[in-house]
Amino acid sequence: VQKEIKTNGEWYIPNSHKDAGFYKIPYTFIKDAENYCLLHGAIPVTCPVRLIHGLKDEHIPWQISLKVAEVVISKDVDIILCKNSEHRMSDKDDIKLIVNLIDDLIDKLTKLA
Repeated sequence: VQKEIKTNGEWYIPNSHKDAGFYKIPYTFIKDAENYCLLHGAIPVTCPVRLIHGLKDEHIPWQISLKVAEVVISKDVDIILCKNSEHRMSDKDDIKLIVNLIDDLIDKLTKLA
């Protein structure tokens, strides 16, 4: 795959969210993304952090959320693992959870102000 990307300057991967089609990923995007790898050191975020991850996520392992929680410097970090949720977190229950977490964070931050 790496040879194909370097030779063609792009990579096509199947789009699992549509019946047909591919994502076109330019080689320049991949090279640029290397500059934004944050998990090798402390992430200087001090505000409350909520990480929500579906255990059925086929794209990003849930253990990445654990790593993010380890390296972010905020002391107020929660990880929510959703047993039946996938990558997109688009089910009705997932959206309710996200909205409730946002409401809770707004309340918390309003009281701190």
